[in-house]
Amino acid sequence: TTGTIENHQFHRVTEMLSRNALKNNDVYQAIAYKKREFNPIDLFKIEGWTGTLSMFFNFSGITTQHTFSEIYERAQKIDAPMSRLMKQVTDMSYDFFSQEFGVLNSILLSNGKKHVAQIQAVTGILFEENYLTGVASLKNTLLRRRDPMFDMFMSAEDASAFFQSCKKKIEQKKIRDDGSKVLPDFCGKDVAGMFMYYSLGSNVNPHLAIFAKTGAGKSSALLKILQSSMMVDPATYIAKGIVENEVKVRYIDIDHSSGTFMERLRKNHRDDMQIYGSKISKMKFCLLDLDLIEDFPNAKASPEDIKGVCAFVNVILETTDDKGGLSNAEEERFKDSIEKVFAEDKHRVDKTIYELGMEDGYEEMVEKIMADYPKETKLSELKGEWSFLNKPTLINVIDYVHSRASSNSIDEVQKRTYQSLESKISGLSIFNFAKHANQDISVDKAIYHIDLGEVSKMQKDFIAIGWMLLRKWFKIDRDTYLERISKGLPRQKIFYIIEESHNFFTVPSFKVLFQAAVKECRKFGVHFIFVSHTPDDIPLDIYSALSTKLFLFTKGDADLVKNSIEKKARMTEGCLEIYNQAKKENHSLFIMHDGGQSLCKLDMTKDDLATFAPKELLPY
Repeated sequence: TTGTIENHQFHRVTEMLSRNALKNNDVYQAIAYKKREFNPIDLFKIEGWTGTLSMFFNFSGITTQHTFSEIYERAQKIDAPMSRLMKQVTDMSYDFFSQEFGVLNSILLSNGKKHVAQIQAVTGILFEENYLTGVASLKNTLLRRRDPMFDMFMSAEDASAFFQSCKKKIEQKKIRDDGSKVLPDFCGKDVAGMFMYYSLGSNVNPHLAIFAKTGAGKSSALLKILQSSMMVDPATYIAKGIVENEVKVRYIDIDHSSGTFMERLRKNHRDDMQIYGSKISKMKFCLLDLDLIEDFPNAKASPEDIKGVCAFVNVILETTDDKGGLSNAEEERFKDSIEKVFAEDKHRVDKTIYELGMEDGYEEMVEKIMADYPKETKLSELKGEWSFLNKPTLINVIDYVHSRASSNSIDEVQKRTYQSLESKISGLSIFNFAKHANQDISVDKAIYHIDLGEVSKMQKDFIAIGWMLLRKWFKIDRDTYLERISKGLPRQKIFYIIEESHNFFTVPSFKVLFQAAVKECRKFGVHFIFVSHTPDDIPLDIYSALSTKLFLFTKGDADLVKNSIEKKARMTEGCLEIYNQAKKENHSLFIMHDGGQSLCKLDMTKDDLATFAPKELLPY
């Protein structure tokens, strides 16, 4: 390349072209950027403009620090207010600044001031006329000619409006038809060292799987992606995505991998989060905490909700009971029993607040309730935030079924059906979900977080808690989506994160649940992220439905990772070529997506590594 540039003929041609360009156009220099996304194609729509727009970006940390030092020195001499402002930045971590910002310099050649105004409107960049006082790379040419006096800083988030990796051939639509944004889910550098961004929402199916062996950093990669997707400011830990009500997270953790990250978020977003912790005594969810069509005393649950209860009970029975699930006749009697218990108080055992507090797991909640109510207050009398406690429980339904099974007022066929129903569901009374809840899941929170590390060792509770939470979250997010659509609001981006997902896929009922969810929930804006060790952990039909697969590996286990990928589907020649490049150059992330394959690294600062460290997260 150097030889070509020094070639006299090449120099002569570029000099001639430069003279022609300067003869027909004035030169303008960028002086400010208004942080506006733009589509470069819009520049071609400007009629009569014959010039060019050159944009110089450099995201090297060394360049950023050097440029900052130069601007700071100039400001100290001629601009005291700017000097004071920049002094505040120097007090921040230089590490953070050089990681999150790059240098931008732009030159515009235009044949008319009206075109400059149009280009400013399209790009959000402000220009002023300039006479190229900067040093040129080649004498009398425009090649790489720029004035460093006009260098400005640009954040990686803002730069994502301009960049798209050449390896990612997916058209980016910044705004969907429903008004929602397609935001980058993670930024990094590709194999060429160029800045790249990637959006799960740009795929046919917006779901992701992250694979890596233990200790390879899959949780750190996940949290880095989540940090970017939630638009978290690393300096303040305020999540713009939560503030603007654009992003929601439902996080099922295993063994505290996201504890530090969530704890930092909680300092600014306490009211937007529900943390369940990791103790099973903190995880009581009432099965009959259903939405009511009418309030008490004429309470009535919707048929759809009752049908969901039946589906849940069948899952638990099939997993825990040799008798299996409910027959059609038993299911009908079960539905009738739920309706009766909801509609008539006489079929319920109505506890007092004091009596509830005597049971394990309710102590903290009851202490809060008694600040507003006497201890003799019945649960059915509670209002407001405690109204989820005034609904019946599964134990009330079991008691009602028992009374019908021993009743002489019904015919023998019905009686035998009630008796067989009782024999199946009576054993469910030992589960937490058969009692009152000590957690309310009816409010739509931006972040739900639960750690099932302790519970995953107890399969019955693991299935019950996991299934109940997922079904409840799905319902909340579906209802919120429909409400927003009715108001003309754009859909939100909702992340369902399943850590150590192999724990779930070994349970048949979760396979069925996720098979349906990955297909049906995307229209609500749901992005599933499954985190596991190898592709073998995920059923083939679900694996095939995940548009993006991200593999982390080191040089030593690259061949093992390749073998695990090919067990699911043969890698194409082009895919192998990119993968072998990653193996050769020891790049850490190999990404397969709808547009092909990409290689990149997520830049991890020291603060990132500290933020993504495991830590037990206490509930509140």
